[in-house]
Amino acid sequence: MIKQVIVDTTGGKVVGPVIPVEVMTASQAAGMPVEGKLLRVVQVTDADIAAGRAKVVGGRPIPVVVGTAGLDSVGGPIQQVYVVSGSLDPSMIYTNKVLALNPIAYWPMAESSGTVMLDASGNGRNGTYTAVTLAQTGIGDGRTSASFDGSTSLGNAFTAGLQGAFNPAEGTSAIWCKVSAAGVWTDGVQRFASLFGVNLSSNYAGIYKRTVSNSFENDYFAGGVAKAVAFTQSPTAWFHIAMTWSVAADQVKFYTNGVQQGATLTGLGTWSGALASTRCVIGAGSTAPATVWSGTLAHAVVFASALSPTNIAALASLT
Repeated sequence: MIKQVIVDTTGGKVVGPVIPVEVMTASQAAGMPVEGKLLRVVQVTDADIAAGRAKVVGGRPIPVVVGTAGLDSVGGPIQQVYVVSGSLDPSMIYTNKVLALNPIAYWPMAESSGTVMLDASGNGRNGTYTAVTLAQTGIGDGRTSASFDGSTSLGNAFTAGLQGAFNPAEGTSAIWCKVSAAGVWTDGVQRFASLFGVNLSSNYAGIYKRTVSNSFENDYFAGGVAKAVAFTQSPTAWFHIAMTWSVAADQVKFYTNGVQQGATLTGLGTWSGALASTRCVIGAGSTAPATVWSGTLAHAVVFASALSPTNIAALASLT
């Protein structure tokens, strides 16, 4: 499995880079030469990342052998290793896959309590929960999720940092969703899973359930030019939704469970304005709140690049 580590070469400071590490058992690694030296392993939690004490920046693979007596480095040398959110923690496999793609903000929504919606990207773009029930059953990755009540819940994702980093001309938004009951699909209420925008009339990227029964829609709206795909679905299990946009390529694509829905859309408009503090929301369409999700959400993430179909498929998979 793949883990993320941060190598410290300065004797005590977390300086990066984050390196994907292939973890093997001692028997699997039998006969492999041990080169270098692992001095020590220190856990880094989501809170450490959110507070800026650890930063995810990417890197190159280095194998690490796990033996009964601890960790040995192979292919080193490694001076010091910080394992993101727990040494050899299987619940971090999916999260580390997301982090490897360098999101500008990433909210796993796996907190056990509190009102802080932690940003695990390392960029410190924490959000705030309102009327959200935490520690609910997750997508199957070993982590929990957050429950939204359909009327008052929301996760306010707006920060000045996200506003500055968000790229309306090149980006990706993705999230895992689950409805609270089958009847949600026929309740006639618009319900947003995520929204990043200036307003709902001309500039936004939104993922939501439509008022039409058993129907979902993804929108990229820029400069008054709407690019949207509506499709029929009514799952009661977890499903993954993603959208990518690229003005340079003149393309918008929408995905469900890693599979593109509808045609690739072209003829994009020009986005105007910065993200609004009231329209940068997880689980609702505004901070009013309005058009609130009814069910559970997890792993909301935003990138400043249009991810490839291969990467979108990877985000939609637990393996």
